[in-house]
Amino acid sequence: MCGSSAVAQTVQAPATPIGYVSFVNALGISGNLNFYLNDRPVNRRGYASGRSAGPVGYPIGNYTLKCVHEAHGDFDMPLLLKQDFHHIVVLRPKPPVTDREKKPEKPEMECFVTSLPLAPSSDVPSLAMVQYTNVPTLDLGVGRGIAMLEVGKPVSLPLTTDMGKFPMVTFRRTKLTSFNLDVPRSFFLVLFTDEGGSLRTVTTNHPSLPDIPP
Repeated sequence: MCGSSAVAQTVQAPATPIGYVSFVNALGISGNLNFYLNDRPVNRRGYASGRSAGPVGYPIGNYTLKCVHEAHGDFDMPLLLKQDFHHIVVLRPKPPVTDREKKPEKPEMECFVTSLPLAPSSDVPSLAMVQYTNVPTLDLGVGRGIAMLEVGKPVSLPLTTDMGKFPMVTFRRTKLTSFNLDVPRSFFLVLFTDEGGSLRTVTTNHPSLPDIPP
């Protein structure tokens, strides 16, 4: 599980306003993806498909995000980091407009940024999910319930004790991932398809608001 830790991730009130960002490689192919903010690498070695970095805190404001992959090339885009938000940057292959569209010599990639407010409390676990697969909707089992995810539209729900100690996310009764609630914390789950069409997941922690005394 990427980005998880044994300690609940509650944000401490920083002196400088901070926005949080996670980087997810959902390209589904071999080769590392490198992320740069204002030309500074997030990790010089990059990240393989299905791996993530973050959440990492940066001073709020405008940045230039650059993404580089040996097969998909590179591109730049603006990224605005807002205070008390978690921004999840997801890279996936750009799908063809039609089935008959000629496949480009070098596959293109596209970037999506989901920005969510920080979780209200580390004591109340929650799960946010977004899917970037090749199907319009996914029906997932979460604990004993069901969640329907449309492409690019995040869904959030609480992780409660009646889901068990290790609530699972399933697809067609097959386990995709589970979450350990021994230490209460919140999660963000990204679902995508690899080049073989199999459903994959990436999980990061979803930070909580600062514990500021009254």
